[in-house]
Amino acid sequence: MENNIAKIKLEAAMWIVKCEHKSLQVDPEFINWFNTSDEHKQVFESLSQNWQTLESLPDASRSCEAIVKVTPLSSKPESPKIQKTPIKLVSYMALVASIFFFSIIYFNIDTKYYSQNYKTEVAQQAHFDLPDGSSLWLNAKSEVLVYFDDDRRQITILKGDAHFDVAKDKQRPFIVSYEQHQFIALGTAFTINTRPFLQLAVTEHTVKVNYKHINRVIQEGYITEFNEYWQTATVIQSQPNWREVKLNFKARHLKDVLTQIQPYISERIKLLNQDMAYELISGTVNLEKPEQALKLITSGLGLEVTNENNLIILN
Repeated sequence: MENNIAKIKLEAAMWIVKCEHKSLQVDPEFINWFNTSDEHKQVFESLSQNWQTLESLPDASRSCEAIVKVTPLSSKPESPKIQKTPIKLVSYMALVASIFFFSIIYFNIDTKYYSQNYKTEVAQQAHFDLPDGSSLWLNAKSEVLVYFDDDRRQITILKGDAHFDVAKDKQRPFIVSYEQHQFIALGTAFTINTRPFLQLAVTEHTVKVNYKHINRVIQEGYITEFNEYWQTATVIQSQPNWREVKLNFKARHLKDVLTQIQPYISERIKLLNQDMAYELISGTVNLEKPEQALKLITSGLGLEVTNENNLIILN
């Protein structure tokens, strides 16, 4: 509980700084934060009153009161305009110092708490060291949300593909979620791909899969592929290798191959001839030269490639 209050105080102090620079009445992020719990409201109100005593700030009370009484955005109330008085230097420095004070308290009390978004852009792969000692690799155009606390290490895949080398911590399970699927690391290394369908590749030890009636442990060296209905799993002896900047295809549909190449090309790929979508493709694609790989694939199928209005059209 103390850890949580310290965290709320730190966040409240930061919101008060923002209050001095812009109105928070129409800031949906602040509204969501403020309405999280009674503790959030009480801490914000208490800190707002404390800041007023640092120096004479005649408008601070009105500013914070207006923020505290904010209603949901959907109701679109008529709110009085907030007049702001410049903060004196001493008060501002005291406010900033207080934020650092709460930061020090918070991070010393709960060094295991961590929350961060990680993402990559077109044709960009990236490696990140996580605070628990684990490693994260992201494929191009991928994004994950990392959340650690005293009880668990939670990764949510928002889009794309990710590989994990997991540091051992028996007290905090390492859990990766994607939509309704949950993957619990029982070992150290595995990859989750979501394009064009969900796929789990275990490269070291084992991973437990939970999804509806599926509850099984996948062994090292295997890939589990979930079909488009998210209900069945098949196991094959293979491994994806986008981390080696290449992709291997064995009897894959053209539409699926294009989906996996798309994160490496800024223009959107559009297949006009849908009769070709289920043509089977086998071979290796070099992701360092995705446009060249695309031309080789399409030429073998007799498709023409044209560029138009930020589109790569295949016909």
